[in-house]
Amino acid sequence: MSQNTALTEYYKNLLIMQYRDKVKALGHIDNVVRAGMIFDIMIAVRDGYNIETSVGAQQDVLGRILGVSRTITGTTFTRAYYGYALYGDTAPFTFKPMMLYGSVAPDVQFRNYTEGEQSLYDLTDEEYRIIQKLAVVRNMSNASVKSIDDILNVLFGAECYFMDRMNMTIVSYMVGAKWSRIFQIAKSSGLLPNPAGVGTSLVVVPDINNIFAYSLYGGGKPAFAVGYGGYPYLKDFTAIGGVFRQWYGITSDPSGNVWAVDFDGDIYKCPFGSTTFTAIGGVFRLWRGITSDPSGNLWATVYNGDIYKCTVGSTTFTAVGGTPRTWYGITSDPSGNIWAVDFGGDIYKCPFGSTTFTAIGGTSRAWAGITSDSIGTIWATESGGDIYKCIVGSTTFTAIGETHRNWQGITSDSIGTIWATESGGDIYKCIVGSTTFTAIGEISRAWRGINVDPSGNVWAVVYDEDIYESVFTHNTKGCMASYS
Repeated sequence: MSQNTALTEYYKNLLIMQYRDKVKALGHIDNVVRAGMIFDIMIAVRDGYNIETSVGAQQDVLGRILGVSRTITGTTFTRAYYGYALYGDTAPFTFKPMMLYGSVAPDVQFRNYTEGEQSLYDLTDEEYRIIQKLAVVRNMSNASVKSIDDILNVLFGAECYFMDRMNMTIVSYMVGAKWSRIFQIAKSSGLLPNPAGVGTSLVVVPDINNIFAYSLYGGGKPAFAVGYGGYPYLKDFTAIGGVFRQWYGITSDPSGNVWAVDFDGDIYKCPFGSTTFTAIGGVFRLWRGITSDPSGNLWATVYNGDIYKCTVGSTTFTAVGGTPRTWYGITSDPSGNIWAVDFGGDIYKCPFGSTTFTAIGGTSRAWAGITSDSIGTIWATESGGDIYKCIVGSTTFTAIGETHRNWQGITSDSIGTIWATESGGDIYKCIVGSTTFTAIGEISRAWRGINVDPSGNVWAVVYDEDIYESVFTHNTKGCMASYS
């Protein structure tokens, strides 16, 4: 039964008995249903060919109108293809045979020798959408520096830079690794806007926000450049001279205020720019961990107790009503979800906007610390064990294979560097993209919590001792060359 017939029958059955066999009544219902269906079809057609929402076959039709194909031909990429060749390799393709057990499959597509169109790549819907937008730009842009800058800002934001060398010979596009493939496709397809008669070059860099460059005489440099004229570094960790307490967790809020918890004591606050920690006057509890969510609300864990929340602007911590557990570390991811660890138990997650913590079903371990990096990957430490990683969107924690240590606190800075503390040992650092933690050479202490504030300063607490700070600064020496 068609949708049209089903709707007609539904509304006919709503008629009172004396009208169910009346021709005009039944015809009226049929016409209303048909009109509604026609309207829905018109809306579907309109939305189906919208460049922002079209997918699949409808997107292919738009591509033909704009003059761009989903199938990219040529030799844009140097890639190995799995497939069957009649007489060995056939230029420009190199076919790979079966892989060994345990080998990682490369980023390839299956092709065979007898295919009519030997393509290198079939664009995904999202990639094809960007290519189509670049085709619109090519058809409409006047290729001025301002128009190109405006276009790139809309499509790619700060992930792409455009440079005119001012000599009428070439313009350059600098992009991060995230967009490297789509820009290679755009360049080979002639879709990167440029003035008539002027060539283009494409430079792909691993991290577009930190490009090595020489600064201008006097120290000026582009915002993305690091190098001789302003490379950041951290000073040694120095005790701030606070009262010795049984410090455990430490965090900073979006305003830069630093908060620390005293096991079997109070919660302390240090205003932005200060190094003085003052008790907020809360009820003394067995505080273990503390974190701030993106909105500035504070969350703190109590060992063999509850989890407490303090709304932004307040200093009053209120129990959220969860089941008492041996809570240790707590953190917030970029989406505002709260994660907490149960020492000897599970890892718990509380969705953004909720106060209910639910076990994710992981293996029970002596969990001590937990943090989220800037992209939402969750890292957790096991006291006397390993460090575990859970990729964004997942709830499965996998050991990274670190040497077993008495891991305690763990945190991440704004660029994704992970810092972890070892009780009775050192502070360890893991650079972005790696899973190797290296000792920074601090004096061994009873390290507990660690935090990086919005300015990049690293704060670490020592149980039954002081709080230590390592200030993020710049080396202003050595401005010696020119960035062009």
